[in-house]
Amino acid sequence: MDILIYCHGESAGDVKGIIEGRGEYPLTEKGRSDALEFSDYLKGKYRVTAVFTSPLKRALEASETAGKRFGITPEVLEDMTELSQGHLTGLEFVSARERYPYVKNVPYHSSLYGQESRLSFRMRAEAVLSELLSRGRDEDSFLLISHSSFAGQFLKAFMGLPVDSQYFAAFLKNSFSHLSVHGSEVRVIIKINSIEHTL
Repeated sequence: MDILIYCHGESAGDVKGIIEGRGEYPLTEKGRSDALEFSDYLKGKYRVTAVFTSPLKRALEASETAGKRFGITPEVLEDMTELSQGHLTGLEFVSARERYPYVKNVPYHSSLYGQESRLSFRMRAEAVLSELLSRGRDEDSFLLISHSSFAGQFLKAFMGLPVDSQYFAAFLKNSFSHLSVHGSEVRVIIKINSIEHTL
């Protein structure tokens, strides 16, 4: 089974330089163009059997574009949504740092400023992975369209890294990653953060 992950492209929140969290910000014209370019690329190389998406508008827009290319209606998985940024949502980055200073060594089960805890975020990624593994067949290729931070948590879950692991991958917007599962034990990372669809 193949798991293909697309991190949506530029959104209105990106252009404004704000912390989006679970705020609803649509894709920009560039973000929509990126989704179309990626979908055309994917159509020529992969046989996608299902499309799963975050419920947020910026991911939904990209998933609808991909779904049309494959004749598939995207399925919303609530657990694929962005990290909740609590009181920081909608603030410009500079303003957020001033009003809500960074605090070191916050326990994984705790959170500050109304944000989602890192433990909760990781458990959502684990839930998505578990659902895909239970539903997938060897011949399936599942396309996930979500957010950069969720992709990072999903990769940790896929690799079986401890919740408190300091290793992480910084996923790019408009990037594509390819993971593969063989049987019940073998998990392979084929590519991460690929932008070959833009070349």
